[in-house]
Amino acid sequence: MKNLKLAVIALAAAGGLSACTSGVTAQKASFVTTADSVSYAIGLANFPPQLRSMLIQQFGDSTLIDDMIKGVQEGFTKTSEKEKAYAMGYNLGQSIATDMTKQIHNQMFQDENAKVLNSANFLSAFIDLAKGNTPIIADANEYLKENLPKLQEEVLQEKHGAYKKENEDFLTENAKKEGIVTTESGLQYKVLQEGTGETIKEDQTVQLSYEGKLIDGTVFDSNENAEFNGTNGLVKGFKEALEMMNVGSKYEVYIPQELAYGTNPAGDKIKPYSTLVFTIEIKGIENK
Repeated sequence: MKNLKLAVIALAAAGGLSACTSGVTAQKASFVTTADSVSYAIGLANFPPQLRSMLIQQFGDSTLIDDMIKGVQEGFTKTSEKEKAYAMGYNLGQSIATDMTKQIHNQMFQDENAKVLNSANFLSAFIDLAKGNTPIIADANEYLKENLPKLQEEVLQEKHGAYKKENEDFLTENAKKEGIVTTESGLQYKVLQEGTGETIKEDQTVQLSYEGKLIDGTVFDSNENAEFNGTNGLVKGFKEALEMMNVGSKYEVYIPQELAYGTNPAGDKIKPYSTLVFTIEIKGIENK
């Protein structure tokens, strides 16, 4: 499927001067010589019988197949180096505009449909490199290391700023409630039941039950019979909470985003800047 996709895109790009067509006239095979029939048979042997269904799956719209065929027909006759270079650039331009920019937006801004990149400047960098021009920014990696986090924060603030404030206000008000203890790190907890067993250490296996919620009550995870092989690798706030608990204890824990997933979304429910609220009960521990 992958090879077919690449081949189809490449051929369509070669004839990509026209973006629309009123339809493609069926080209009937002519069988006069043996070479005629062999040529047709070779074509059948080299393309999968399920070609149409594969193309429909690829494009998601059967009406686009005529446009693709028109591109193939034109590309089949345009084989000079100049025309192949143009087709390659056309195909690359489409790939940059769709797949590449979506991947960048998803990786850097957690939203493949974000409109953050300046398309003209993005293409200017490509052109400068392709032509051998001296780049305007000498060290791109160093520049991104210093400036990309600032842009990411701006984008996240614009999109999730109200949610961030809602979570911060929640923690501020929660800290004032009776029984709430705030640690030096900013973790908040309330003792629902104080156990009498051993205190947990990071290299011990912990048996516990827990339920995790957001501040609006949305449950994102729960387990009545969980077992963690040590506390390393857990969310910072969860690790800190476990290591202050002992067997038989039950706490309600409020983990600020700095000790949770921060600006990174986790699954479908945990957005950037989310405070995590856990009810945790320790059932047992054992040394590794």
